[in-house]
Amino acid sequence: MLNAANGVTDIDDPLYVPEQRREYSYEINYGFQATKWLMVRPNLQYVKYPGGLTQTTGAVVGRVQFIADF
Repeated sequence: MLNAANGVTDIDDPLYVPEQRREYSYEINYGFQATKWLMVRPNLQYVKYPGGLTQTTGAVVGRVQFIADF
C-alpha cells in the first residue's frame, strides 16, 4: 500500500518498501556418536521468505556441530 501511495512500482526503485509477511523455516537435525568421546550433529535448515519478505528467494543453511567429551 505504501508503494502505491508513493507511486513506486519497481522493486529496484530506492524508495521501494518491501512488504513483510511471515517467515517459514524447516529444519532437520541428526546426531550420532562418532567415537566414545565425540558426537557429531549435522543440521540443515530451509528458510522460506527470509526476513518475511515475499520478494526474496528461499535460503538454505547448513552447519555441523562437534561435541567432545574429555
